[in-house]
Amino acid sequence: MIAFGELKLNLVSALACLLASNIFFTPPAPAQNQCETELLVARQRYDDGFFQDAVALLEGCLKKNGLTPHEQEPAYALLAQVHLANGDNLPARIAAEKLVEVSPDYTPRAKDRSDFRALIEEIKKQPRPALILPVVEERPRPRGGSKKWWWIGGGTAITAGIVVVLSGARKSGDKNNDNGFTNPPERP
Repeated sequence: MIAFGELKLNLVSALACLLASNIFFTPPAPAQNQCETELLVARQRYDDGFFQDAVALLEGCLKKNGLTPHEQEPAYALLAQVHLANGDNLPARIAAEKLVEVSPDYTPRAKDRSDFRALIEEIKKQPRPALILPVVEERPRPRGGSKKWWWIGGGTAITAGIVVVLSGARKSGDKNNDNGFTNPPERP
């Protein structure tokens, strides 16, 4: 029998092991956003005037698969502003258009660049192209039906013939079948 003091000691040591395993072997919490770190570093590089570094970080972040529109929004917004600061108007416009595409209700913040705010407003005022679906014309059917049905019918007939042959057709001299019934008597 285990004494009360020994049982208490075993429980305390088991609890200590459990706590230690949770403290030392807990996996790190997942990042709130897949690009959170890259965005922070890119913002710092932008603020420091290293525009090419910021562009590389942001483009790398945006190439990751599975980003939600909510995750893409700050990356496209910062990318457009970095391009504007560097004097690259066409890439800035492309990034701003992608921003409005993934987040149509995006509103620039008051502390954003004024040219960025104006670009977003200009893009939002442009009419969006309508979705044009291609017209598919129906192909005329050949007269006289399709040869496909000849192949299906022929294959079915051949299969039925094979089944009859393989089912064990009896010789005419056998009087009993496998099913227990006798054959009818032969006519004189």
